[in-house]
Amino acid sequence: MENNAIILGGQPLNIGIVDLFHKLGLNVIVVDYRENINLKCDKHILYDATDPNVVNIIKKEGVNNVQIVYTSMDNAGLAQRELCKYFNLLYAPKDAIMNAHNKNLMHKVWSENNLLNRISFALDTFNPEKIIDLNKEHKVIIKPSDSCASRGITILDKNSTTCAIEQAFNYAKDNSQNSFVNIEEFIDGTEFTVEMLGDNYGNVSVFGISKKYHTQNAPKNKVAIKLHYNALDVDQKLQNKIAETGIKCYKTLGLKNTLGHLEIILKENGELSPVELGARSSGFIASHLAQAGTSKVFLQEFIDVLNGKKITNGLLPQNNISAMYYFYDMKPNKPVRKVTNITNYLNPKISSPYFDRSNIILNKIYPTLKQDTDRYGYEILIGPKELLTIENVKKAEKEFYKDLFNE
Repeated sequence: MENNAIILGGQPLNIGIVDLFHKLGLNVIVVDYRENINLKCDKHILYDATDPNVVNIIKKEGVNNVQIVYTSMDNAGLAQRELCKYFNLLYAPKDAIMNAHNKNLMHKVWSENNLLNRISFALDTFNPEKIIDLNKEHKVIIKPSDSCASRGITILDKNSTTCAIEQAFNYAKDNSQNSFVNIEEFIDGTEFTVEMLGDNYGNVSVFGISKKYHTQNAPKNKVAIKLHYNALDVDQKLQNKIAETGIKCYKTLGLKNTLGHLEIILKENGELSPVELGARSSGFIASHLAQAGTSKVFLQEFIDVLNGKKITNGLLPQNNISAMYYFYDMKPNKPVRKVTNITNYLNPKISSPYFDRSNIILNKIYPTLKQDTDRYGYEILIGPKELLTIENVKKAEKEFYKDLFNE
């Protein structure tokens, strides 16, 4: 009898997850409400993957022998939990899932545990005085309390107009599923992501830490364009510091038996300030990028955890392989003059096993990025640490754009 993996959500970026599960010998079942999904799964169940009642549909379908329930969606945590319970897999407490889903709850917990290191509050109705008071002293970032993919986010300079503040608030509220809006002190610094997995015994493995880069073509939002894992310019001491704080952020939310994707900022004064944590991982991060610098398979370890095994606590030893989630960051309003891609300008020892170059079309003109889901395409870059450096990528990028736009 075949062992099964359930994926909640049929996003195209889950193609690496499907391939990895097949490589691990699992039959892949995808739950998604859309009739047409671009994934080579073994079974597609038409249903809302975020609805905890999905367990009743799975029962009716007669699915059994499930080894793992995976999702890349923040709002599918409770559905994932119900399925894990049904299939006698381990799972996280409901309160912990809610803490990881709602930024207002998350920040409250972190603040109480002296982890947040910045001002943050949530409002469900517009309170101009409170926001203006904070904005007199700081730049602010206004965003939905329970959204994802950088939707509904606005960054405002100090002393912005009441009109601009209200517009940003309403934009965030329109994208918030729980009607709350987070207003936060915007801090300058270097952003990182931390890819974690916790077991049922208090251990949390940190698989990878990425240094994050954002587009300069969308000044009022922070849309990531590069996530650089096991980067040469992030030394062991800093990796250990980030990993230690990441584990605290994971555990204070009450999480266990689940993945954790943390965004965290290293402030200019050396303090770390967590941005948000999802009780999940996403697409190629979980299938290829997080584990690139280790000797382990991230999702195999997750399968082991769900089935009751203990894992290693702390940052896993990192090897000499680096990886990068590279998103094309095209200049807006310029037509493409040559069809090419970034790998043509990188060392041939750097591979790209997955990519999307479908938007690199002659005469194509690109709009300005507004959120993560607007991206123009990507490459999953993997190579030796001394070759896949940010300096080499930026040099290649400069040559690529010169040819692309005939500059």
